[in-house]
Amino acid sequence: MKSNRMKLMFFLALCFGLMLNYVSAVPPVQSTLVADEGLEIEATNLGYLEKDVYHNFRFRVYNASTNKYLNDTDVNCSLGIVNEKGDYFFSENPVSATDYVFSVNVSAGNFSDVGIYHQGINCITNDGEAGGVKTLSFEVTLNGLAPDKAKAIIQVGFFLLLFAISCYFMLLAFQIQQPGFRVFFIFLSFVLLMTCLIFSFIAAYETNVYENFNNAMIKILFAVGIVLIIIFVYIMIEQTKAALNLMQSKKGYELDF
Repeated sequence: MKSNRMKLMFFLALCFGLMLNYVSAVPPVQSTLVADEGLEIEATNLGYLEKDVYHNFRFRVYNASTNKYLNDTDVNCSLGIVNEKGDYFFSENPVSATDYVFSVNVSAGNFSDVGIYHQGINCITNDGEAGGVKTLSFEVTLNGLAPDKAKAIIQVGFFLLLFAISCYFMLLAFQIQQPGFRVFFIFLSFVLLMTCLIFSFIAAYETNVYENFNNAMIKILFAVGIVLIIIFVYIMIEQTKAALNLMQSKKGYELDF
């Protein structure tokens, strides 16, 4: 029994040794490094551009196969821009380069609408053996800055607060019997309402909401603002006349109107 156990242990040790010798004899797996091929287009992400302003688009072309930057004598490149509606409105082919920097000037009229635009760059060597494509997106805003959503939320909250205070002062003014205090609160309500309108236009401008208004909507808002001003002016005149009449009755002098 003991002899059989020893034979089994010897056999297992022999098998383990043979396996270890085989594993050590197998050559390690070689990692094959494949060199990058083709053209790499290096273009700066523009981010945000200002509406109705001339812009310059620049990029460089790198040949990964030869580890060299290419000029317009070595490669043919084209650049196209698509607006948010999907209209392919600008194209430059071929794009010229100076000192290995390709440059395209795009006039201000091409950026008359705010929104997201997409630019595509396509390059191919003169011998046709290598090519590359690059696509980038950018947004056109009224001021060329990224819309600050947090700031817009704060402005809307401040606008609603001023509007609520303005309405409260207006209601309070009609509850007060004394004409002098009534005129004061009406005037204060008018000032707060005008401040609300100013802040709303500022917030709309910074968040590109104003640009989405059509001409009819702008005219309607302008007309509503004029009507509100006329109403407030009429109320102010009537309340001022009432206050002066009260002063006349108390002090005994006559008014000319």
